[in-house]
Amino acid sequence: MDKEPSNMKKIGFWLHEKKCKKFDVAEFIEECRKLKLEVVKLDLETSIEEQGPFDIILHKMTAIYAQALEGNMEARLQAERFENGVEEVWNVPVVDPLPGVHTLLHRPATYALLQAITQHIDGVLTPPYVELSDTDIVTKRNLLVKAGVTFPIVCKPVFGCGGTAAHELAVVLSERRLQEWHGPCVAQSFVPHGAVLYKLYVLGSDWYLDVRPSLKNFKATDAPTVHFNSAKVSKAGSCSTLTQLDQSDLHTAVHEPKSAVLQQIVDVVRNNLKMDLLGIDVVIDSNTGHYAIIDVNPFPSYDSIADLMPCLARLLRQKVDDVSTSSLFSAPKGRSSIGDLLPPLERTATGELVTRRVLESTGDVMELLYNRRLLARENGTRCVNDKGEESRLSQQNGICNSKCVTSSATMEATSDMIAQTNKGDTGLKQLR
Repeated sequence: MDKEPSNMKKIGFWLHEKKCKKFDVAEFIEECRKLKLEVVKLDLETSIEEQGPFDIILHKMTAIYAQALEGNMEARLQAERFENGVEEVWNVPVVDPLPGVHTLLHRPATYALLQAITQHIDGVLTPPYVELSDTDIVTKRNLLVKAGVTFPIVCKPVFGCGGTAAHELAVVLSERRLQEWHGPCVAQSFVPHGAVLYKLYVLGSDWYLDVRPSLKNFKATDAPTVHFNSAKVSKAGSCSTLTQLDQSDLHTAVHEPKSAVLQQIVDVVRNNLKMDLLGIDVVIDSNTGHYAIIDVNPFPSYDSIADLMPCLARLLRQKVDDVSTSSLFSAPKGRSSIGDLLPPLERTATGELVTRRVLESTGDVMELLYNRRLLARENGTRCVNDKGEESRLSQQNGICNSKCVTSSATMEATSDMIAQTNKGDTGLKQLR
């Protein structure tokens, strides 16, 4: 077999292939080879430093993290070995940096960050939320009132990403129904949005818009709690009854998204998380027209991007070439570990090793964001622009040079979809 040219750059690569079947590894390796990038599958049982040297590391650890957060000890040890290995090669860019990934695994931390970085952007917000333990209705009600969370509410598992359980949500329509959700959760005010979800797939400085079906406009009533799987309900072409608008809502106009606002959302989220591979879920409030960021995921599926592998290979090539000029998203200064979300192991009376919740307050969550350098401790919110310069976030700044690579075609198709929805046709089209 011919040896690869000596000028090939080396990518250390890891994903859980059984959990990421849609990711065509063979195509990815070939596209990288065309750009003189050699892909080496990382062995998590061996030191990353010994397997290198690497010019960049690409990972999708979310499946392992999900297992670790569910109490799988082998997965936790694998995750910690990977994190220790990344720290050993601290001068090698990682896509994506672990502080941002860890933040997106934990919904309270995600929403705390989103609220902080969007508070000065007109018309963009993250709905009020609060973390609820599995306690009595009176305590839950008091926490909801204090946080400004109003019914209906969406109850979500505390940990997001990776496993199926992270997508099992519920819409609770009244206080009396609170006990119909079992276990701890993040409760967030439901935003009526005409059953339309805007998924923004971020790939470096480029982003793509995919329009998906979403939940209909629920109202506060004493009806039973609605349990659903968000991945199935918002799947392209979904025909769930939960996405069909009620007769009373058929004439409610669906707001057409403005590319400039979506651009601003992409920029502020990407810059402050210091990440290149993101999925951002946005809805537009049917009543106010405000844009609500309801979820952010690391390394999403990119279902609607036909040329994903060439695009991903070009991004990695660019980042390797940018290392010498201190690329914006090379290794961040913050320290982060999956151990932040998992307390020290404890042994039960039967000898079983277990972990228990460690984050007991909003203060704990904010401290994580400070330590990860995702938020500054002083007043105001730090934003990083496309030149790597820190600035105070306002309506005028916080913008980098990202672009929507499908803007004209996307907006045309989106207009068609909205026109259909406004006519009462809820068979939404997936954008390509």
